[in-house]
Amino acid sequence: MNIIQTWNKAVSVMFFPKREWKVIEVSETTGNTLGYLVIFSILIGLTRFIRLFFWEGRLQAGFETGIQTIAIVLIGTLLVALLTNIYAPNFESKSTFSKALRLITFSLTPVYFGLAIVTLIGFYLYFTLVFAIFSLVLLYIGLPIMLETTDKQRWSFMGLITLTAALLIVIAWLLLRYV
Repeated sequence: MNIIQTWNKAVSVMFFPKREWKVIEVSETTGNTLGYLVIFSILIGLTRFIRLFFWEGRLQAGFETGIQTIAIVLIGTLLVALLTNIYAPNFESKSTFSKALRLITFSLTPVYFGLAIVTLIGFYLYFTLVFAIFSLVLLYIGLPIMLETTDKQRWSFMGLITLTAALLIVIAWLLLRYV
């Protein structure tokens, strides 16, 4: 997936989610999904580098933090997808890693944009929360399509996925701060 395709897919996911989830379910491959994830990971890492190097004059810190950011976004998204796949049978949902990966990756599209923007301009909690809520809406819409989650289980499954992602964010933050 190239940058233009990634941009078009991101816009479609965010502005036409009901239609786009059906397209993603039948036409997206794991390779395309990973390409999408890698492009957004690099974008977020690049904005971190730009902020530290160009605005604060710290080349080495910018480079190191940019690489760490890319790794955290990639590993974090893959871990949440893996755990979502593991949790799925407990919520009367279909357990398929490729679909769990697509669900998590494309649901996080607003968060990826938000992280890139917030990283570039500075940390603003309320701004970040708007993107997180938008991602929750996409997750809510995508769960029954991608993992065939029943309406009865959708809220609880979504809650567990959200808690998992939040816990991984805290762990990543602690690792970056203290290791």
